[in-house]
Amino acid sequence: MTELVVIRGNSASGKTSLAKLVQAKIPASLLVSQDVLRIDMLQVKDRPQNLAIPLIQQTVLFGIDRVDVVILEGILRRDVYGDMLTELGEKFSRVAVYYLDVPLQTTLARHAQRPEAAKFSADHLIDWYRPHDQLSLQNETNFDESWSLNQMAAHILQALKS
Repeated sequence: MTELVVIRGNSASGKTSLAKLVQAKIPASLLVSQDVLRIDMLQVKDRPQNLAIPLIQQTVLFGIDRVDVVILEGILRRDVYGDMLTELGEKFSRVAVYYLDVPLQTTLARHAQRPEAAKFSADHLIDWYRPHDQLSLQNETNFDESWSLNQMAAHILQALKS
């Protein structure tokens, strides 16, 4: 049975790094990145009903019965992707959602150290930032800035084993 792991949070909160670290430890896994599908492939804005929503959904569903774990990572704003995430949750036997609840100042500091810093400014991050954008699901875990990348990955991997 394929499990779904959703890793969400604001830009520069550590989602992609965490998702890649978790995937590296799970041989039979599929990593679906919102930015790859929405920006790199479709070049669409992050708005309701954008073309990336059904593409993300279909890509995640492709993993059912083909891999052990599908990892979906991205900002995945509640107001834009919430319905799609709820629908996906109904298709998988087991779903775990992780939200990186990192303060704006921390995301700004992290962004300044990233290669992507040249692609968009701190002002963009401030405009995009949505505090506490959790889905409020029963199986949603919040990671605040006190969690290291390795601690978060270990927590997710342990949960997958249980």
